[in-house]
Amino acid sequence: MRLIMMMLAGTTLVACGPPPVERALTIDAPRTPQLVQDETECRNIARNYDNGNTRWEAGSGAIIGGLAGALDSDSGDVGEGLIAGAAVGAATGAAGAKIENLDDRRVVLMRCMQGRGYSVLG
Repeated sequence: MRLIMMMLAGTTLVACGPPPVERALTIDAPRTPQLVQDETECRNIARNYDNGNTRWEAGSGAIIGGLAGALDSDSGDVGEGLIAGAAVGAATGAAGAKIENLDDRRVVLMRCMQGRGYSVLG
């Protein structure tokens, strides 16, 4: 159970802070009305992007968490550890996929702006 709690705590810490797609871009260009419009459109595109990995990561997290929970059961009840581990693993996997999706959205935002002719530095 200690292993499961450590996995959950690690995922929680990584999720802190503003979503990457909402952070300011560093663009090597003057701030014109056209740039503002392009950035707004690209942010909307990026916000709607979904890499589709959440279900897969939740499922694999449940399997790995279930195995870890069964092996690390404090009470000696393997079934209880399996269920608790699977639940935490699924949540951890889904949270990890969500974080990955947020990072992917930042890439979509940057590529969208680059596609519109801007030099995006970060």
